[in-house]
This record gives sequence, structure tokens and C-alpha cells, in this order.
Amino acid sequence: MGSMPYDFRINYSYDYLLSDYFYLLQRHTIRTSFILLENKANMTVLSYAFQVKEFKEKPLFPEDNRDAINHEAGFIHFLRFNDAKHYIKASYFYDREFAEGANWKYYGNKLVTGFQYTFPINIRLNADYEYKMSRYKNINIYFNKKREDTERSLNTVLSKDIGKGWSVSLEYLRRRNSSNIDLYDYRKNLYSVGLSWRW
Repeated sequence: MGSMPYDFRINYSYDYLLSDYFYLLQRHTIRTSFILLENKANMTVLSYAFQVKEFKEKPLFPEDNRDAINHEAGFIHFLRFNDAKHYIKASYFYDREFAEGANWKYYGNKLVTGFQYTFPINIRLNADYEYKMSRYKNINIYFNKKREDTERSLNTVLSKDIGKGWSVSLEYLRRRNSSNIDLYDYRKNLYSVGLSWRW
């Protein structure tokens, strides 16, 4: 690496997700990141994530079991300005989902581009556009064909730090999933308000 600064991180996260206030699934994720600072403006992050998903509900047919192990690898490149207050980014990720049920095993290719702009009063505007193609390995037992999805999403967030590790945010997510199986073809608009704490 010569004189280029770099860093290596390992993060673990646990998610316990609810649907209509009832337990839906839990996820364990281990993510490793190698961060390379090429210069003041350019930064590249190489990452690999290992995730275990466990759903509460067990399906009637084993082909529908969504419990899975997921592997994801990829990179993000940032072009930063004004001491990293503003940036543009581009990334690529490849993932494989090894689900218990044959209907849910897939591989995916994902492209993401986005930017951050920081206003003079330290309000951050982040916007990301994501394009993902998912191809399912097996013929779906109900529709007699292999599922093919293309997902496009736009995520915008306004956020501001309010002191002592706390921040507030407003978020809008628009998602369009196109599928060759009508059941999985949908549009979604999500609005949310967040309060977070970092330590």
C-alpha cells in the first residue's frame, strides 16, 4: 500500500423485525470492511458480509422455507469534497442467498450510485439510487418457471446531528420491483422519521 492510509473493520449487527407488531424474523450479520484512502478526495471500501436469516413462520411446503445464509461482496468508491462534507459515490455488490427452500435460492448483482450534500447549517442531504437484478436458481413450484426480478429504488434522507451522539432524520424510499411472476411485481413508497444515537 506504500504510504496510503488504510483501515480494517469488523462489525456485527442483530436485527429483530416485526410485522404488524408481531415477530417476523431475526438476522445476524457480520461485515468486514477494508478502507483505503488513496488521497484526500478518493476513498475506496471493499466489503464482505455474512448474514443468517431466521423467520418465525414455517411454511407448509419446504420449498417455501425462507431461512437462509447470505454472502455479499463488493466495493464502494467515494469522491469527496470540502473535507468530506460532500461526496458522490458508486458501488457494485454481488450476493448469493442459500435458502432452505428451493423457491428462495438466488444470486444478485447490485449497482448503487449516490451523493451527500451538507448545507451550511449542517443538515445533510443523502440520495441513493439502487439497481439490482436477482435471478432465482430453481423453478418455482407454484408458477412452473424460474423467477427473475429487477429492483429499482430511490432513497433520500435529510438528517442533522443534535448533540451528544443524537441525530434526527426524515426519509423517503420509493421502490419498484419488476418480476416475471406477477405476485412479486410491486411498487412501494415509504416515509419515515428517525431518531438515532451513536456511541
